[in-house]
Amino acid sequence: MVLTPWLPEAAQRFLQDRLNRTQSETRVLEWGAGGSTLMFAAAGAHVVSVEHTQKWYWIVEHQLLVTGQFRHVDLMHVPPDQEPAAPLYWDNEGRSMERYVERPAEVAKARWKKVDVILIDGRARVACCHRASHLLAKGGVVVLDDTRRARYAPGIAQLTRAFGKPRDLGGALGWEHRG
Repeated sequence: MVLTPWLPEAAQRFLQDRLNRTQSETRVLEWGAGGSTLMFAAAGAHVVSVEHTQKWYWIVEHQLLVTGQFRHVDLMHVPPDQEPAAPLYWDNEGRSMERYVERPAEVAKARWKKVDVILIDGRARVACCHRASHLLAKGGVVVLDDTRRARYAPGIAQLTRAFGKPRDLGGALGWEHRG
């Protein structure tokens, strides 16, 4: 099985354009590992990515190892929390995802201060949007997938306040920090 990004074509082009502009210097934070993790790694980006499902984490890890793309990827498995959290951190199944949101964000912040590319395609996306609005470097981009889901409206509003009108990417939205 070879993983490919499960993103609209327009979103993949938007991200690839950003990767092409910065070459191997690109710093990526990704909530929801998968084919996009391999896309970022293949472009030579430095990636912090998180996955909540152990089986999917193993699949992505295996693909990174088989393709030799693991050297600049910090892939984390962070399952749902056992302790309750504020509603902002709940996923659509009512599980607390505070560590899932915060741990990779803190790693990226400690390592780089700001990131160039943020992909939000995992759990607790509204909370991820709030974190993303404070971590994106000037000139960086954020992509939020599956934006037609009404429950993501607060996250869309947060990113729009932070970065202005988004670009429609055919089921995803993209923002650029023009700072």
